[in-house]
Amino acid sequence: MLFERGAVVSYETIRRWCDKFGAGFAHRVKAARRKPGATWYLDEVLVTPRGEPWLL
Repeated sequence: MLFERGAVVSYETIRRWCDKFGAGFAHRVKAARRKPGATWYLDEVLVTPRGEPWLL
């Protein structure tokens, strides 16, 4: 995107930006992830049609 706008940027500049802003960005992404236990899955169901138990 910088190239499209006519900005000349070296690899060293990109590396410095990563050093400066990378840790904060990674921290925000990690904090925004769902916490373990936020989603649960049902693995067994006990159904009683006509009074007879069925395990699905």
